[in-house]
Amino acid sequence: MRRTTLVLLCLGCTSAKGIEITAEDRRLHLDAVVVDAHCDIAQAMFHEGYDLLARHRTQHVDLPRLQEGGVDAEVFAIAVHPESVDLTQFFPTAMRQIDLLHQVARKSGGALQIARNADEVPDNADKGVTSMILAVEGGHLLLPGTEDEQLAHLKVFADRGVRSLTLAWSSSSSIGGSTAEDPKTGLTDSPPIPNGFDDQSKFADLNARTNFAGMGNAPVSEVAQSNPNTNQGTANKAGATMYSA
Repeated sequence: MRRTTLVLLCLGCTSAKGIEITAEDRRLHLDAVVVDAHCDIAQAMFHEGYDLLARHRTQHVDLPRLQEGGVDAEVFAIAVHPESVDLTQFFPTAMRQIDLLHQVARKSGGALQIARNADEVPDNADKGVTSMILAVEGGHLLLPGTEDEQLAHLKVFADRGVRSLTLAWSSSSSIGGSTAEDPKTGLTDSPPIPNGFDDQSKFADLNARTNFAGMGNAPVSEVAQSNPNTNQGTANKAGATMYSA
């Protein structure tokens, strides 16, 4: 039986002491499809050998705690700081993180599964399976390469299950400016623009979505104006916006 189609986006929830949790609260939580919209645990897995399948006293996320907390889907951020590796290693390093997340899913004995579309999340939840939603942080991770090669890298990401891409991150990319550096830099102000990145049909064709978290207002507005079907929801005062067509 399909579960209640209520999705909770936990964008930074903190526990509160002294609040009584009623039976009705527990029922609502268990009936809902609960989605934590961001975690950075992939970096600990990649750099420190963190075991996602084991219980830990450190970090915030592991499979036993996800299951006990009733989290049905987790968004795993794939991030590579632009100053941590040479530009030639941006895309390969991101791919190694993606491969690692796939390896963990295979080793989980079916407890974890990469979700490639929205329908798979509640379906997995009905089966007691935690969905893994992959999100790449920063258009710089499409480098190195020409415009066509970067678009090819985008397709590779999509083929490997990535369903979200932030065009910029804490640093700007060739696609647009970030809130941290130059929020007024738009898509067309940032040479060289990979051809087609202002055309959101490229993302729709890949069953992916643009994530505007961290992007400046100028590129957000330009992409929004390029698509008449844009649906924007402001996530915070910094201008982080989730885009969907």
